[in-house]
Amino acid sequence: MTCFGCEADPYRSNQKSPSPEVVNFTGASVQRSLPSANLGNKSWGLSEFSKKYKRSNDELKVELEAFVLAANLISYFKVSSSKNALVCPKNDYDFDTGICRQPAMYINDLGVSFGADDLFAHSSGDFYKWSEKPVFKDRSTCRVNTPFDGIKYISEQGKAFLLQRLEKPDLEKLKLIFESAHFELVDSHLKSEITKANRDSSPGTINQLIVARWAEALQDRVREIASVSCPDLTKTVDLN
Repeated sequence: MTCFGCEADPYRSNQKSPSPEVVNFTGASVQRSLPSANLGNKSWGLSEFSKKYKRSNDELKVELEAFVLAANLISYFKVSSSKNALVCPKNDYDFDTGICRQPAMYINDLGVSFGADDLFAHSSGDFYKWSEKPVFKDRSTCRVNTPFDGIKYISEQGKAFLLQRLEKPDLEKLKLIFESAHFELVDSHLKSEITKANRDSSPGTINQLIVARWAEALQDRVREIASVSCPDLTKTVDLN
């Protein structure tokens, strides 16, 4: 991306006015928000999650469990209300009454993910900590490693809902996703390891090997979810 008026490092500089320079950012990304009615800066916090779960019908309970399971799939654990959005899709908002028929909640900044929730530090983009930590703390009961506000257990219905949305991710498609997100830049230790093991390979080949490792690890975690047999929703409601 070419930016007119940006500093070379906009995150660290305290820029008061536009810079006369033209800067090219090779690792730029674009965030696409869910089209919604303008409700202001609305968000949701972790403390609201279990309240929503206990008050919801079975259909929404299944969706919330799938949400928790998806977060454990990518090890998203530092949940902050500032990183979450609460919106109303335009087609579901009644401008006359101000009532939203179908509000939507989602994470708009994944921030600390693809790592591990350690005792003394939150790691992000750490391949081995992420790939070697199981999704489930207890496979026999489908208890996830990182609960969301007391929601620890996933039902068979919640598991099936997530797997249906994932649609058995194809390895080549996963590689494209990680490549587009520039995951070859995320973990310097992994990059160093692969570079040493493939000294005669070109930088492009090294990058392809790196994103392949990430894609294969994600595919393995999806297989882990698919391989377990979870309790019925009637039981997880009581457990949670």
